[in-house]
Amino acid sequence: LFRIDGAGAFTLLHSFTGLDGARPMAGLIEASDGFFYGTTWGGGPAGVGTVYRTDATGAVTVLHSFSGADGARPAASLVEASDGLLYGTTTAGGAHGQGALFRIAPSGAGFTLLRSLAPGDGTAPVTQSSPEIEHTYEEAGFYLATLTVKDSRGRASTNSASVVIQVL
Repeated sequence: LFRIDGAGAFTLLHSFTGLDGARPMAGLIEASDGFFYGTTWGGGPAGVGTVYRTDATGAVTVLHSFSGADGARPAASLVEASDGLLYGTTTAGGAHGQGALFRIAPSGAGFTLLRSLAPGDGTAPVTQSSPEIEHTYEEAGFYLATLTVKDSRGRASTNSASVVIQVL
């Protein structure tokens, strides 16, 4: 973790040791409590990633270490929802090895595996030429939908959106 001030001066704040995480892939978010939160793609006791909190000095607190069964290899930024909890995704692990959706309190309490992604959940890319795409969610929950559009020359644009499905 590092800081660059307005004059361009670089300050190293924290180097991950492995047990507290390794290879942070996504940006940090600043939550409403003033702390910064992020994930690491590797590290932790199982070596498959962590969720951590840091302050402006670079002091890191590991909030959760992934085991594989509860997700592995987080590579996207967390999202702070209106309920004050942090939501995130992993690219692997979970019951089917396809990734997971999770939530955790900023204190680190209450880690909850919301869903283990499975084949058919939209985890595999869908290729089609139609400009319309449709997906039916089998269960209520928090989902991260990602759409990548490629033109005939192979140029691509990707965008993701958080989707909350509720039973009415």
